[in-house]
Amino acid sequence: MNYDLGESFETEDNYKKFMNDISKYAKIKSLNRYILNQVIDKIYVYDKEEIDGQISQKIEIH
Repeated sequence: MNYDLGESFETEDNYKKFMNDISKYAKIKSLNRYILNQVIDKIYVYDKEEIDGQISQKIEIH
């Protein structure tokens, strides 16, 4: 599964596929390795940046 929420919901088919895939895990009480591998394809963690005195770090989850 790989969803870019900005693009995935542009079509009804993508929305239905996302809902079908994620609905299996709607009542999760705890995460385990199997579930995470099913719903997360990759994670990008970027360098920390200081903006206006605030430290921020961009993270993308696909």
